[in-house]
Amino acid sequence: MTIVMSKYSFGYLGNKVTQKVREALYVNILQKNIGWFDHRDNGPSVLTSILSADAAAINGVGAESIGPSAESAFGMILGLIIGFYFCWQEALVCLLVSPIMIIGATIDMEMMKAADEENKDANKEANLLCGDSIVNFKTVQSFGNEEELVKKYKELLTPVHKVSMTKAIKSGAAFGCSQFSQYLVFGVMFFFGGLIIKNSVDDEGKATINAEDVFIALFAILFGASAAGNAQSFGPDMEKAEAAAKKIFKVIEEPSTINAVEMDEGKIVNKKIDL
Repeated sequence: MTIVMSKYSFGYLGNKVTQKVREALYVNILQKNIGWFDHRDNGPSVLTSILSADAAAINGVGAESIGPSAESAFGMILGLIIGFYFCWQEALVCLLVSPIMIIGATIDMEMMKAADEENKDANKEANLLCGDSIVNFKTVQSFGNEEELVKKYKELLTPVHKVSMTKAIKSGAAFGCSQFSQYLVFGVMFFFGGLIIKNSVDDEGKATINAEDVFIALFAILFGASAAGNAQSFGPDMEKAEAAAKKIFKVIEEPSTINAVEMDEGKIVNKKIDL
């Protein structure tokens, strides 16, 4: 029931945000002067891409990340509380080794962020060429430039393909590093948990720390850390949402020299006109 309410609430929030952003963006596009659309950066293909893909990408800071991040944070906090209650030694070990997991996840996020930045400019030129060709398809057909435009489109996509191949290798290495750090932390926790059980014996040979308490603390922190680690997988969505928000608000906040929708009230001045 909690999961259903969480998905519904954050999903409703994300859809409302996307709707409001698209409405504001569409209204501001209609208010731009005609010369603004002559720039290649403001072509039909670019604007439709912003309206469809970039507006939806803002959900990366809404339903797709805030909800799971909040759940992961509460899971980690609850796991630490349970861990310190049952076995503070095991909880302390977890706090000491947890930065290794964070560093691994951060490397993974930074690799994906760098690759997305490299792809952005190359994809933009290819989208502009494709959009101009579709809008002016009659001119393209009349001059017989289909093959030339297809060749040019392939040339623009070739660097994107090379970057994508490099991105795949780097992302795979970063993901492997992230997974290695995660299981390294788990292994260290189990190892020190065993040492705590082994060395918690008094002079009479009786255990001062119950093995059951150690495993309760270990698994509580283990599942809490796993939940917190899952939140890192939403990092690329956050980066895409940030980049999309910059593009959208750049269009919205850019002033228009002529605004035909919201015109200031003026007055008619009668002057002598010589023809």
